[in-house]
Amino acid sequence: MIKKIKLWLICGISVVVVAVVATVGGVLLAMYFPSMNFKLGLVFDLENKNMYMMVPEAHVDNGGGAGGGGVQNDNDAIHIHPKNLNDYFTIYAPISGTVKIRYGTIQNELGQPQNHLVDISIVPKLGIEIHFSYEPYTSSPQDLVLIKELMYATNGKKVKQGDPLFKFVSVGSYSHVCFSVFTQNGKRYHPFDFMTDETKAHYESISIPKP
Repeated sequence: MIKKIKLWLICGISVVVVAVVATVGGVLLAMYFPSMNFKLGLVFDLENKNMYMMVPEAHVDNGGGAGGGGVQNDNDAIHIHPKNLNDYFTIYAPISGTVKIRYGTIQNELGQPQNHLVDISIVPKLGIEIHFSYEPYTSSPQDLVLIKELMYATNGKKVKQGDPLFKFVSVGSYSHVCFSVFTQNGKRYHPFDFMTDETKAHYESISIPKP
């Protein structure tokens, strides 16, 4: 009888230990792989979706040579373009979180001047950033003033899914918004990896092949 009780105790403790390990493991997975527990919404208004063009394979070039941004062949971004160059479309928050904004420059084309760049991220939780690289292909100081004026979100502001982030000033002929997902360790992922099939279908309905 004593042996049976010991056996039950050992089995019971083992089950508790397994349950605790499983729980802790799940928490750790959620912390280090936040892609497992969130879904992205739309960055555009369905009523005005014809103002946008999506290039979901923007960073797939089959190992092509380095450009201004280096070799990009890892399928980790969507490029969002205006359907008409003079249209200023709005980008909406695809998830709730805190906004981070950084103004800088980027060399979009080798041998050309540095253009304006705005990095806009939404941080929904520890270890993940929903990132927009705003690339208007212009170096004009006047354009930068306009870009800042048409920002809805501000640094440190909390936004909800569907809130407007910024109105995109489409200046240069290759102007676009680069949409990606980053983890804390710098790993970059394609936004399609974090969408429902229904949401992904809305993006695909206005997608075009990579130029």
